[in-house]
Amino acid sequence: MKRVLWLTLAFITSGCFEAEPEVTLGRDFPMERVPAIKRHTSTKKEVKDLLGPPYRQETLPAGREKWRYYMRKEQSTRILWIFPSATHITENHLTITFDGPVVESLEKKSKNFEE
Repeated sequence: MKRVLWLTLAFITSGCFEAEPEVTLGRDFPMERVPAIKRHTSTKKEVKDLLGPPYRQETLPAGREKWRYYMRKEQSTRILWIFPSATHITENHLTITFDGPVVESLEKKSKNFEE
């Protein structure tokens, strides 16, 4: 009887499954490198070398430009590999405004939540 209980418990606990995180929207970028970007000092080339190409680019008046980096990563958890239990979501937003070739401002946000 004990053996049946142990086997049942082992089956149930081994059935919890966490999928690998997957980028579902945007493009992954190294948020940990953002502190290396300095206002009025860093250039477009330096930013692109650090983070890669932006998800979106927007041309502004007077020779200014806005680059947006965005990434949404989802990781699903399932019970017994069938029933969805939760989805952990991470979102990273970074907006950099350039005045000519140099960084004028930057704004970053990160969110973690479950659905």
